[in-house]
Amino acid sequence: MLKVIFFIALLGLTGCVAAPQQPIPLDESTLTSPGAENNLQVGIMMTELPAPDVLLPGANCLLCIGVAEANHSRMSKHVDALKPDDFSLVKSDLVSELKEKGVEVVVIDEILVAADLPKNKSEAPNMSNVDFSQYKELYGITHLLVIDIAYLGIERQYASYIPRGDPYAAIGGISYLVDLNDNSYKWYLQINFVKAANGEWDEPPTFPALTNAYHQVIEMAREAIVAEF
Repeated sequence: MLKVIFFIALLGLTGCVAAPQQPIPLDESTLTSPGAENNLQVGIMMTELPAPDVLLPGANCLLCIGVAEANHSRMSKHVDALKPDDFSLVKSDLVSELKEKGVEVVVIDEILVAADLPKNKSEAPNMSNVDFSQYKELYGITHLLVIDIAYLGIERQYASYIPRGDPYAAIGGISYLVDLNDNSYKWYLQINFVKAANGEWDEPPTFPALTNAYHQVIEMAREAIVAEF
């Protein structure tokens, strides 16, 4: 229940922060300009993958949450056993794509915690609000490619006590390429994919159709990121 309350509180805070960064398409010259193969070193780094969860947006009172969670206790037990590990393969996918373009790639195993990094003082458009420059010398790179998945699992929309439809698999987050010389975004992608179950979804204890949709949204997100390069 605490996870659902936190999710609702987080949604409520979004109205108090600055407008989100808009998508930025990748300029091919960033990777393929003359001499790029000799001076471009891209580090690939991920934030910690979230544990798969059941999200019930719209169940927005304590009693509503209790009812909604009770209705999905078997599903929650199954989702808690799912793994997000397949998404990590996006790193090796990106290595292959970038090396084909002559880009030197450094795969960084360290988990990125942006909240622990200094703030970037620049408020210019398309600038990160985090200062990533320390990674330039630490890993010998000129750019940092970040993959940040915020949520992954099964979602079902509610109107107080009442489900508004069937549950579906969902994944969301962002991915971006930062120039470490000035913390400017050279590419920025919003990740948001959902997939309904193909067939009957309510089949405990393993919920095969929903589980298949879960693996499909992971693949959809991986493909979307790699396709940009």
